[in-house]
Amino acid sequence: MMDGSVSQDNLVSFFGRVNYNWGNRYLLSASVRREGSTRLGADYKWGTFPAVSVGWSIGNEAFMESASWINDLKLRLGYGVTGNMPSDNYLSLSMMGVVGRFYDHTSKQWINAYGPTQNQNPDLKWEKTEEYNVGLDFSLFNSRLNGTIDWYQRTTKDLILKRQLPVTSGFSEIYQNIGSTRNRGVELTLNGDIIRNTEWRWNVGITFAKNKNEILDLYGDKKDDVGSNYFIGHSIRSYYLLDFIGVWQEDEAEEAAAYGAKPGYPKYKDIYNKEGDAPNINLNDDRYIISRDPKWIGSLNTSVSYKGFDFYMSMYTRQGVRALSDAHKQSSDDPVRYRGFRVNYWTPENRSNDYPAPAIKGTYTDFSNSDYFVKDVSFVRISNISLGYTLPKDFIQKFRMENAKVYININNPFVFTPFDGQDPQVGTDKKSYPSVTSYQLGVNLNF
Repeated sequence: MMDGSVSQDNLVSFFGRVNYNWGNRYLLSASVRREGSTRLGADYKWGTFPAVSVGWSIGNEAFMESASWINDLKLRLGYGVTGNMPSDNYLSLSMMGVVGRFYDHTSKQWINAYGPTQNQNPDLKWEKTEEYNVGLDFSLFNSRLNGTIDWYQRTTKDLILKRQLPVTSGFSEIYQNIGSTRNRGVELTLNGDIIRNTEWRWNVGITFAKNKNEILDLYGDKKDDVGSNYFIGHSIRSYYLLDFIGVWQEDEAEEAAAYGAKPGYPKYKDIYNKEGDAPNINLNDDRYIISRDPKWIGSLNTSVSYKGFDFYMSMYTRQGVRALSDAHKQSSDDPVRYRGFRVNYWTPENRSNDYPAPAIKGTYTDFSNSDYFVKDVSFVRISNISLGYTLPKDFIQKFRMENAKVYININNPFVFTPFDGQDPQVGTDKKSYPSVTSYQLGVNLNF
């Protein structure tokens, strides 16, 4: 017996564009796209997406002739709307599927039970992103320094997201067009020849990007969706958790008892208590919002060549990132199946303030609603290092060769991170496979 599935979807597009160039100084580009997809609701299959951009080549103006150190300078302004459709087929339709199995003793075989598995949403429509962009391109000092600076704002409306439903509805979730988000940020790219002559060449390239994501609205009522971890004014990728601030110590026994805890128990920040209330930690008032977005990302690459030698290195970094580590959580929940991390547990003889006393799952160490397993997963990764040597022409011609080069190449040799799990770039799941470090030694010969 073989299992299989078949699906079908259609996409129809119409596209038009106009470009205009006036004296290599003033540039205009305008386009419009009209698309229809079967993945959307019955009355919302079509979307229209215009775009327009203008550019001013300042470097080609007559008044720039005296600025010989400026090789090129261009200012850009852009506006456009793009569309996004659901990633899967049939999300707007009701679906039937296998909801259970039972064994028929008469026929002596298993029989599938079928029922509704997905609720319909005929109002599912295009997710649209409206973007404004201001950019500056420049080339300076005989093209030894080149760069681009971009500022952008992207507002996305009618996001296609999975919304949690009360189980009493018969379904646990549904895909809907929910609210709007905004992304604002800046991107910088620089590339420069530090040294450039007949024997030496040293080039450095740098990129930097900083983005702020925030939810502007959800369901039109300016209210948060706590069950889905969606909060207006905060990133769409957020946690909502208690703040773990340490471990109750022996000299805090009386205060700990007021919270129903003992020395060695985890301590959480009591964020909010009404006047006259007894000390308490609850999930309604004492959780806080944690963004999962990096504060900034960047990269650096450099190449150096001298006569026949050449060296190259590239580096990538992501900073200010906090993420829930499933690897740490699994090892704590099930230390028999998953080998635990070596941690500094609290004991009466070792009064650690980092890790509570070890306990059986299901007792007081239920950290599922706290940031206990949220780790700093910032990192700096050396992505590639290569070193090569090209043999001199007068030497290789003796062997009737046109070119000969020996080289060594190393991929992913180093990563520097405070995260004590596996690879913070590929994920914090215990099942995530870390990036592989590889070494390659080679010879290129051309005859």
